Amino acid sequence: MKKAASAKIRFRLHRQGSELVLAAADEDVLGKKHSGGGRVLDLAKYASFYGEQATDAVGLAKHLNACTSANLAGKAAIGAALSLGLAAPSDVVQIGSVSHLQLYKRLL
Repeated sequence: MKKAASAKIRFRLHRQGSELVLAAADEDVLGKKHSGGGRVLDLAKYASFYGEQATDAVGLAKHLNACTSANLAGKAAIGAALSLGLAAPSDVVQIGSVSHLQLYKRLL
């Protein structure tokens, strides 16, 4: 039996002084403008913020552990953060049909 392909996630790391910001989104939500609940997530206009590098949830986990904050869109990208215990399902917001999570890690 053939193994199901894992979702592709595009990501980019942004360095802001001592901060490392991870932007990651499932490929299938990029290139579209999502809105709902009084919020807008324009993943067409701001697709470059999420970068061109592709990975899966396992690869993204390495970057999630290293970053100081993250901006995540899509079930696979957010699932990686949830599986690491970096956020709770109640932290995720729905913008139209897309899940979105902003994550800020405390450094001790």
